[in-house]
Amino acid sequence: MKILINGGCGFLGSNLASYGIRQGHEITIFDKLFRLGSASNLEWLKLEGDFTYLHGDVRNRNDVIRYMGRRTILAAQWNSLCRCWSSLRCWKISLK
Repeated sequence: MKILINGGCGFLGSNLASYGIRQGHEITIFDKLFRLGSASNLEWLKLEGDFTYLHGDVRNRNDVIRYMGRRTILAAQWNSLCRCWSSLRCWKISLK
């Protein structure tokens, strides 16, 4: 199975990616390596097996289009993604 993991170098994403790699899935990781430890997790994943790494930020429309192609992202989808990200970001902030 082909699996795309946004934030695949974070704590949860890297463990999910590791599991997918070990299960033989075709893993693609999309991450900007912003968080502390993300680069270390990327290096660890390289020891786990083969996968594709794409450096970018899902909130940056140009990054998404560069890797995913114009045909896969419609304006409505992009707006939904931004609303979802804003909600998640507010939710994360309220937990602190």
